[in-house]
Order: sequence, then C-alpha cells, then structure tokens
Amino acid sequence: MTARNDGAGTTTFPAKSSSTKVILVTGGSSGLGKSICLRLAKARHTVFGTSRKANGQQVDGYTLIAMDVCDATSFQGAADAVIAANSRLDVLVNNARLGIQVRWRTSTQN
Repeated sequence: MTARNDGAGTTTFPAKSSSTKVILVTGGSSGLGKSICLRLAKARHTVFGTSRKANGQQVDGYTLIAMDVCDATSFQGAADAVIAANSRLDVLVNNARLGIQVRWRTSTQN
C-alpha cells in the first residue's frame, strides 16, 4: 500500500483492498501502541488495540478490546475475538509493556 503526499503535508491512502491486514496491537490505548494503531488505521487496515480496561470502544478508526498480557486466557480470548469478527488475524504487534513494581526500603542509617 503506497501513501501519497499532496505536497501540502497531507498524506492520503488508497481505499481498502485485498492487501489490507487485520492487526492486533497490544498496549494500544496510549503511547507508542496508540501511535501504531492510529497509523495503521489511517492506512486503512482493520486494527484492534488492547488495554486491560477496554470495552470494545472505537477510538480514531480502531477498536480497543480488553486483554491482559500477563494472563494467557485473556490473551487467547482477545485473539479469538478478533478472529471471530474478521475470520482472520494477519499481524500481531507485541507492544504492551509489562510493569513490575518493587517497594524500595530506605534506610536512615549512615
């Protein structure tokens, strides 16, 4: 799929074709994941972003679905939902970060 720039800073993409992909982007609700989702949706792909608190809402041309990357059942459920809705899943962008929180103990001793 080739983008075209009109010289005034506007990029246009051709209409959806058989070369469009169904794409699942983990961590698609913010940061880099959201930027990836927006760019792919603008390129006319069918895009699903994931977030632990999503509920199927449409966001700027893509759909946010619930998934927790730390839970294999949740991950499989999200993939199954995309496949059920589109009969396929072509691309997985594994972007979600895994946060590990550690309590630091501070000492006032010298």
